[in-house]
Amino acid sequence: MRAGKVPIVLLLSALFFGGGAALYGMALLKVKGEKGKRTGKNRSSEKTTLIDLGDFIVNLADKKSLHYLKARITLEVEGKSAKVVEEEQAKIQDAFISVLSSHTFSDLLPPKGKEALKEELKEAAEEIVGEGVIKGVYFTFFAME
Repeated sequence: MRAGKVPIVLLLSALFFGGGAALYGMALLKVKGEKGKRTGKNRSSEKTTLIDLGDFIVNLADKKSLHYLKARITLEVEGKSAKVVEEEQAKIQDAFISVLSSHTFSDLLPPKGKEALKEELKEAAEEIVGEGVIKGVYFTFFAME
């Protein structure tokens, strides 16, 4: 008689633990779903285009020592304005060279320096193509020596 109870106990244990695991999984998915919700604008409705501006190699503005910066920069632009940015690409690249070469090694070394540089580059590009066109500036490579 005891041998007959073992399969029943195993079956009940499996159901109990399986049900607990299922509830845990459902709760975990619900929490992840709430974290993924965005407030404000729905970015998926905004169409943007990434435009690779290529590599920039500039001497930095340090007086006492020679330093250079090599960066690959990509712009995220409003989808409708991508053609305008591509047509003005040479002007944007020229402005970026001026902005990049005006900084020193110590300006750009901390993360805050790179973030400030991105904002400065965005402003320089928007002077050429208009405000609101540039959604983001991204460094896909950044090295200083």
